[in-house]
Amino acid sequence: MLEILVSLFVMSIALLGIANLQLAGLRFAQDNTYRTQAILLALDMSQRILANQAATGVVGGSNSYHLNATAANLTSTNPLDCRTVACATASALANYDVAVWRMMIADRIPNGTGEIEGEDGLNYTITVYWWDRAAEAGTELVEEQVSVTIPTL
Repeated sequence: MLEILVSLFVMSIALLGIANLQLAGLRFAQDNTYRTQAILLALDMSQRILANQAATGVVGGSNSYHLNATAANLTSTNPLDCRTVACATASALANYDVAVWRMMIADRIPNGTGEIEGEDGLNYTITVYWWDRAAEAGTELVEEQVSVTIPTL
């Protein structure tokens, strides 16, 4: 009888360890999904900037991606939609690009935000921030980022 109780105790400890490993694997898989989405979203914005170089710091450009990045917001109550109405300027398209990009971040990464920096208008750093799960239970969440720097031609 005692051997059965000891074997049940050892088996329960082993099953708890296996369950903990399974939970850790699920947590790491979710974190990697967010990281992959952040990289893809940063690359998406880099392609948008390269496609609309008139809104960058090239000769005659407006540097709209950097200057208007915080002002551009696409909401359901006040949509700026270049798909239904042609954007008249490169700056309007840049505002639309940033607004759509921010909506994609919000849809794909919980509590995610994005930032575009470009001091000279020719090099941009695109950063996506989100709250990652802490490695140890009981600690605070940590902020992580993915950055892509693009030299425009």
